[in-house]
Amino acid sequence: MAQILNVPDSLGAEEAVLTEWLADEGARCDGPVALVETAKAMVEVTAPADLFVLRHLVAPGSSLTAGCPIAIIGAEGETGFESLLDATSGGAAVPQETSETGDPSEDVSAPTRPDPGEVRAERIFASPLARRLATARGIDLQTLQGSGPGGRIRRDDVLRASAAAAHAQQATRTPSRRTEASESAAASEVEVVPHSVRRRAIANAMTHSKASVPHFYLRDVARMDRLIALRRELNEVSDITVTVTDFLLKAMAASHLTVPEMNVQWSEAGVRHFRSVDVGLAIATDRGLVAPVLRGVDRCSLAQVARLRSALVERARVGNLHPDELEGGSASLSNLGAMGIQGFDAIINPPQASILAVGAIRDEPAVIDGELRVQPHMHLTLSVDHRPVDGAIAARWLRTFVDLIERPMRLLL
Repeated sequence: MAQILNVPDSLGAEEAVLTEWLADEGARCDGPVALVETAKAMVEVTAPADLFVLRHLVAPGSSLTAGCPIAIIGAEGETGFESLLDATSGGAAVPQETSETGDPSEDVSAPTRPDPGEVRAERIFASPLARRLATARGIDLQTLQGSGPGGRIRRDDVLRASAAAAHAQQATRTPSRRTEASESAAASEVEVVPHSVRRRAIANAMTHSKASVPHFYLRDVARMDRLIALRRELNEVSDITVTVTDFLLKAMAASHLTVPEMNVQWSEAGVRHFRSVDVGLAIATDRGLVAPVLRGVDRCSLAQVARLRSALVERARVGNLHPDELEGGSASLSNLGAMGIQGFDAIINPPQASILAVGAIRDEPAVIDGELRVQPHMHLTLSVDHRPVDGAIAARWLRTFVDLIERPMRLLL
């Protein structure tokens, strides 16, 4: 019997957008049916494998909430489900198309069934922002070659195509039209890109954190010569590449065990203390910044941390993280060393109590055994929430961390 497929209730009150239909009308539900993007992650919507997608109720780009009806599913070739369509019309849970500014479109009283040709055309891997920009600028996504993972079309691909089209159009203008265009050049240089769900969520979270969490900062520098040598030796015999980030994650967990007062979260009811150590890792993706959490890092070997980190980064970059992977943890790591940044201050991700910002490894002069030498160093900044953690505790943690980095063999024990 035909039934309604709804957006998972696990999304809670989060804003979401239907990114892409993965199953066409008439297709069996033998895998994910649709992709839904929230502020935190891409969520796959699934259905019983023995059923078929009878009808799409919303088009890609539609704004959704938890429990929204998005499709009719049932037996292959089943008909007579008009009563279900009537039940979904006019209700408060019906998804609405959003404009470029994020406002609901007017007078949406029933689900919109996209034209089958439109559904096939939308079977293109592209970010929601790229789709909105392409629609606003009249660009056919089928004519673009995506530069993202798996050929996914990103914002920059659409902007490049738009710029190329504008250049070609200007080249064909008459001199008088060129003069007219030059007079309006100042206005054309301003571009307003609509906020994505993810970007709006990042902005709100960071504004709230900076405004409501009393940050204080501790800075130090760690010698990296021993860690670099140990990493090189491990990678000569390991079946997985161990990165500097893996050493940092492991050292953070070990430091939390030594200074358990840092393994906490602030809450209005009291300070939460944790027995295991879960550490977030800031990852830059084409959809924005995410910080998935590695669980039980204190119980993992360095090789296990490397495997967990590698898998998490890959899934983050293709948008395949589950919402619960972005929750929890008492601290995060933000590493901009690959960008060549010497040092920076990171904003805490509430309710976590701290975040460690690390820069690039650079050769710097240092006095060793009374002699001036050049050694590789890494600059560190620890941002701490002063509500659950005092300065002396954070200082003890950072000294423990630096000592582990400078004598990394202890991370293998």
